[in-house]
Amino acid sequence: MILTVLFVISLVLGGNSKILRPSPAISHSSILEHAQNTKTSLSIAHSIKSSPNTCIYNVSQTIIDSKHYIVDVLEQGCEEPDGYEITLLDSEHYEFLDLNITSQVLIKGGREIPTIWSNLEQEIAIISLNQGTLSLENIEFKFTINNDTEDPFITPIAWKGDDNLQQVFIAYTSKVEIVDSTFNGISQTDISNNSMIIIAFCKEIILKNCTFQNASIYTETQLITISASVDDAHVVIQDCKFINIKLNEDIHMATLQIAVNST
Repeated sequence: MILTVLFVISLVLGGNSKILRPSPAISHSSILEHAQNTKTSLSIAHSIKSSPNTCIYNVSQTIIDSKHYIVDVLEQGCEEPDGYEITLLDSEHYEFLDLNITSQVLIKGGREIPTIWSNLEQEIAIISLNQGTLSLENIEFKFTINNDTEDPFITPIAWKGDDNLQQVFIAYTSKVEIVDSTFNGISQTDISNNSMIIIAFCKEIILKNCTFQNASIYTETQLITISASVDDAHVVIQDCKFINIKLNEDIHMATLQIAVNST
């Protein structure tokens, strides 16, 4: 069942907005397999405009002489005023990216269908950003289950204990823009404590033509939490789809929660 308009929104206006911290939730038992024949195409109407004043890099984990990780590119440094423009050349990319730089960073999938980005290590997220400006385009995020160890685990992992799992965590940034991207839950049938996006203390937040799908959740942090908590914040949610999202038990839960300062 596809819900393109009907979804739950929780809007909070207050002068003392804080980062919402995760709470204990029911554990999960399986991960949704990626559909092999996905035909999602890049939407030109929503594409993020490139700038000529950027450091342009390609990243591939299959081409020997290329940079294999985004962090390898960022370590090169960039003196261009508009920062980095990084294209992921492979159909799948594996990396935990912990960003703490002031530069602008644009990361985009370089194929017709979104690049699948996941993380095989036991980290708290796929992307964690604590300052700067981040733009993501044509990326598909998913949780991964690892059965190759004595104690199988799902990654990203929780901060501690039964805290919620999250794919993208962003805080204290000037701008985040996510376009033409997909966020997959762990399962649309097994209840889990997964969150897809947590954004806090950000001046400008833009989500365009994104799909959030296949999740059955039980968490007070909500599936998508946007907490601007700064003066004159600008939040845009445009042409996004919510597919096969189930909220369990708690009437205070929402698919999307937005908290901004009131003036």
